[in-house]
Amino acid sequence: MPRCSPSLRFSRGGLMTYLAIRKKMSLRAAVVMSGPTDLVDLYHKRTEIMKGILDRLVGHPSKNADEYIKRSPIEWADDINVPLLIFHGGKDEMVPSQQVRDFVRKLDELNKDYRYVEYPDSDHSLRDKFDEVRTRIVDFFNEQLKQ
Repeated sequence: MPRCSPSLRFSRGGLMTYLAIRKKMSLRAAVVMSGPTDLVDLYHKRTEIMKGILDRLVGHPSKNADEYIKRSPIEWADDINVPLLIFHGGKDEMVPSQQVRDFVRKLDELNKDYRYVEYPDSDHSLRDKFDEVRTRIVDFFNEQLKQ
């Protein structure tokens, strides 16, 4: 299958990018900003409102563990075979930065092609780093897509 498309997604869309990579969609490079990587961890660290949404969409993690694993890139990091650029804010209250650090550590152990940029003082939106993030994304895609 030819690898022809880049992907740039934010938050839940970032999770969808990881899932697309796992399903071997035609991606040549991907950028994920503030994307969750461990849905069980996310469930236990979110508000009751968000837990209710996850309960309706996926079920409770104790009753539907397989569905949470299917949606948790940290559980299948070996399937990540597309160059990745990952951005995350250290003060993200929506997606805990530690779960992304754990995922990156796993990618590193597996010798995956990735770059990780964490902004210690940024929140989920990364709004305060917009210009820098945009420049890094353009540079990354230019580098990856000319190969």
